[in-house]
Amino acid sequence: MIYNAARRYQIGLMMMATLLMATITPGYAFAGVVGTGSVIADESDALSRDALIESIGRDDVRAQLQSMGVSAEEAIERVAAMTDAEVRALAAGIEDLPAGADVGVGVAILIVLLVVLFLR
Repeated sequence: MIYNAARRYQIGLMMMATLLMATITPGYAFAGVVGTGSVIADESDALSRDALIESIGRDDVRAQLQSMGVSAEEAIERVAAMTDAEVRALAAGIEDLPAGADVGVGVAILIVLLVVLFLR
């Protein structure tokens, strides 16, 4: 009888400890509604960054960068390291230029902005 009572007591303690540990939660997760504007802004930032990297891949831009002593790979790394605000500003500056009117000015602005960012 003594063995059974001691064994029941141990099992009871283990059950209480297990139930106590099951009720302790490590923390709470809070979910919120994601606004459409923030999703669109994130997507447009990614598209702007991709467009800048794609424009660096063009032959005329690569030639202009190399003439200034900057490799295209360095420019791509630099664009990847830019903040979203810098990417938006750079992409907006390029998008404001007239399409096909004077490509040299757009390339020059891109190169000047990249060089300024490199010098920071």
